[in-house]
Order: sequence, then C-alpha cells, then structure tokens
Amino acid sequence: VKACRVHDLMHDFILKKCEEFNFCQVKKAIGNFLHLKYLSLRGSNIKTIPKSIGNLQNLETLDLKLTNVTDLPVEVYSLTKLCYLNVLTKEWNGVKLEKGVGNLTALQKLAILDASDEGGDIVGELKKLKQLSCLKIENVGEKDGISLCNAIESMTNLRSLHIGSKDNEILELESLSSPPPHLERLYLYGSCSHVQKVPDWVFRLKNLISLELDRFKLRQDQLCLIGHHLPELILLASRSFKGDELNIKKGWFGKLKSLLLTASSVKTITIDEGSLPSLQQFHLELNLDPKVVEVPDHVRELMVMDLYGEDN
Repeated sequence: VKACRVHDLMHDFILKKCEEFNFCQVKKAIGNFLHLKYLSLRGSNIKTIPKSIGNLQNLETLDLKLTNVTDLPVEVYSLTKLCYLNVLTKEWNGVKLEKGVGNLTALQKLAILDASDEGGDIVGELKKLKQLSCLKIENVGEKDGISLCNAIESMTNLRSLHIGSKDNEILELESLSSPPPHLERLYLYGSCSHVQKVPDWVFRLKNLISLELDRFKLRQDQLCLIGHHLPELILLASRSFKGDELNIKKGWFGKLKSLLLTASSVKTITIDEGSLPSLQQFHLELNLDPKVVEVPDHVRELMVMDLYGEDN
C-alpha cells in the first residue's frame, strides 16, 4: 500500500510539474532522475519521449496510457530492469515497437503493442520475453500468426492475453500447441471481414476465468466443451454464437457470473434446472424472438434479450 501511495505521489508530482512548466522542460529533466523506478505520465498530453530516458537504468515501470505517444525511442530497449510497459494513445491505439524489444527480458506486462510493422520481426522477438504475465497485442497479420504462437508458448507465466487481428486478415492461432498453463484471461478479436473458428487449444485452458470472443464463431458443441472443461470460468462473452439452438446442461458453468452472447440465428433456448448457479448477468442479442425459451426461474429473472433485427 505504501508503495502505491509513493507511485501516486510521483505521478501527481510529474503531472503538476507538467502544468507548471511546458513539456519541453519536463522532457529535458526526465533523464536526470537516475534512480527513478516508477514513471507515469498517464493522461498527460505528452507526444514524445526523450532519448535521455535511456539514462534511467533503474526504471521498472513506464506508464504512458492515454497519452499522445505513438512510438518510443530505441533507448527504451536498454532499460533491462523494466517490468511494466503500458502504452495506449488517447485514440485507444497501441504503440509500434522496433527491433530491440527482445532486450527487455524482465518485462511482466506489455500493453498495447501494435504489430503492424512493415519491416523486422517484432512479433518474433517477443519469444525472448519469457517473464510476461500480461500481453496485449493488436493488428496481428496472418503472416505473424505462427511467430506469435511460438512466442506465446515460451511465456509460461502468462496470465492475461489479448490478441487483435489486422483488418481483413485471418488470425492464424491453430499452431499454438502448448498454451500457457496458468492463463486466466483471454480476449480474441478477429477481422471485420472474417468470422473464424475458435482455436482448439482454448478448450484446454483449465484456469481460465474470463473468455471474450469477438468475430470468432462459437458453436453449440464448443459451448459444451467450455462448460465441461473450463470449470473456473466467471465471464463468457461471444459476439458470434452460431446455431439454431442454445443449450446449457446441468453441471456446466458452476462459477459463471456473466454470460453475454450475440446469437443471431438462435430459435430455441434450453437451460437445465441446476445449471448456472452463480449467474448474475445474462445478456442475449438476437435477430428474432426465439420460439422456445425453457430456463430456470433464477436465470429468467436475469435474462435480458435485445432484438436488433435482421437488417443489423
């Protein structure tokens, strides 16, 4: 708790100085804090990070979330003690990294990496980051799928994984044969032009507590696999459930609290008595009213059905 207060104080101090002086003066001063371990410019209007940041060889946390920073100087890659790198623009875009990111072998969190580089094998370099517990990467092209899978297999400490596809390209994720054994949160975001199948390895993630699928089609047989094999799941969200029937059997989803499904073609919803005992939220988006809805009373009380029409 004390450490968090110190971090908050440092964050407030830096932002206050940014208000008192202009950012040019602040950037000139950053490289002088040689013993600094925590640097947060979150929410500020800073656009560039000075090369002098390479002087901060003791830096462990660099938080640039909700700033205007779109790229980082190569000097960042010399910060071998860096554990947390959090970069997100105010337009909710990630940052493009350059060759050398593999030097940051102490990294535990990397978010959000924009993988749409035109040259170099940035995705391949991620294989060196074996200490990562959180990886958020977007704009992954089809050509980078195998390299990303190889990198993820080396991240045995990974707890949270967010992967977003490049527009109009398929995410090639089937080659991931040994997924991280302790993964707890998984978010897969596919291309606007392709609805993909859920990779088979997802159904082996026994420690998963949150699964969000966007533009990855989820079928009834796969829902069965999730219900049987992911006992710790608390949140399940799928925006592309495919099939005429939605069936949930007794014994499935003992810990599930939130079930969010977009199921445009569902005509029958059947949920057994005794299933979903921990449910707190159940939201369905449908094209038409289902013909049959057979659900327990406690589920019916929570169920919210939005009809968005066949034209949407």
